[in-house]
Amino acid sequence: MITHPVYPAQILSASPGKALSPVQPVNPVQPAPDATQSDTPAFTLGQKYLAQVEARLMGGSSLVNVAGQLLDMRLPPAAAKVGNQIDLTLVAQSPRLQFLLASNAPATSQTATLSPIGQFLAHLFKPAPPTLSQTAPLLPAPPTTSHALPSILQQAIAQSGLFYESHLAQWANGRKSLDSVKQMPQSALPAHTAIMDLETPAPDTAKILPIVQQQLQALETGQLHWRGDIWPDQAMEWIIHEQPTNHADTTESPARWQTHLRLQLPKLSEINATLIIDAQGVRIKLNASAEATTHLMKDEQAALIAALSAASLSVQEIEIEPHAPTQTS
Repeated sequence: MITHPVYPAQILSASPGKALSPVQPVNPVQPAPDATQSDTPAFTLGQKYLAQVEARLMGGSSLVNVAGQLLDMRLPPAAAKVGNQIDLTLVAQSPRLQFLLASNAPATSQTATLSPIGQFLAHLFKPAPPTLSQTAPLLPAPPTTSHALPSILQQAIAQSGLFYESHLAQWANGRKSLDSVKQMPQSALPAHTAIMDLETPAPDTAKILPIVQQQLQALETGQLHWRGDIWPDQAMEWIIHEQPTNHADTTESPARWQTHLRLQLPKLSEINATLIIDAQGVRIKLNASAEATTHLMKDEQAALIAALSAASLSVQEIEIEPHAPTQTS
């Protein structure tokens, strides 16, 4: 496998071994000879050559002496210094000469350093925490009805800071109040905070950086992962992502969303629920680690469909199966 860059070489019209002549008046351009024509110097495929850089040319290329022939080559900056000797191996003769530059080509002694902005961006693109974490329970106690929970979950995502810039745009357009924007974590940053001070970040900055990383991760993967207590001692994992549309379909079809919930309930054990929502309705898959819970959910299946229908959700499919409990670390 070739592990070094290959640079195409073009035969020059200058005669081998002659010094470059002074600049002459420009004559009409003639077609350059093809490297595969009969006037191509005799180079042996696979042969190694000790070449020397004779001059730098306009346009960034270099004049290189290879076995007495002057060739126009595009060299990396570390190898293009006039007078450098470089090891070349001929790897192709058609349609143009191509040489492999050996790894012992002169290297630059300069060390590349990133600007403060570059260091900040490099820090942001480090692996982000996998989830948005909620420290305090969303509700003080288990709800007596299910009506309050959806709006509470929506609020947890909306105020997580993940969509802070979008909310700022809505506030600027008069569609969101300033008080609602101030409830997000980014609003806790004092004015003129040095957010790019990565060596000793301020406590407020240290809280914001993971959110910025998660924003970048959500943009890349199209997936949002939330974890927290919905009430004391009742944890929940929640994954939301938009499923890609069928590119073969030229019509603009509505978005299709998939959401997954995982709960470990005291009496029902572990339950996983996956919902796929699109313009046609909702498809549901329920899994329980306890066999008794599986039977219970099947018995209550009609009531679930009725409740979803009352919320204007048409159930297209529902599947209830047992499954092995998830291993947690």
